[in-house]
Amino acid sequence: MYGTEGYAIAKDSTNYPTYAQVSFANQSDFVWAASTTDVRALQKAATADRIASTWYSASSFNIDVNLTDGNWHQVGLYCLDWGTNNERIETIDILDAVGGGVLDSRSLSAFSNGKYLIWNLKGHANIRITRIGAYNGVVNGLFFK
Repeated sequence: MYGTEGYAIAKDSTNYPTYAQVSFANQSDFVWAASTTDVRALQKAATADRIASTWYSASSFNIDVNLTDGNWHQVGLYCLDWGTNNERIETIDILDAVGGGVLDSRSLSAFSNGKYLIWNLKGHANIRITRIGAYNGVVNGLFFK
């Protein structure tokens, strides 16, 4: 189960852990379905129903994650290609926020059933989501532990 220490769900709610400072840049928000029973959508924080929503960009956007306590933490993204029948392609890079070097890079495609991507991070990182194919790059949720 992801998000036991904190989370952000696009267009729903945010509850970050005390050790995490998070900011988004260059993204827009969109809701495909404000209330759904489709299990691919994320469960809302306060109710039992689900929301199909996203942060997105036609080019790229960033999630700045600063883990301030000096410890390693599991950080995850949930990505769902809600409406394009697996035609969406994107790259997710984990960058050292201080030096800018690429710590990890993953290509994501065929995720109409949703995919979690998980990293163990420490310190200050920048997560860059870049559109590769014909459709916007998307992230639906950010999770800690």
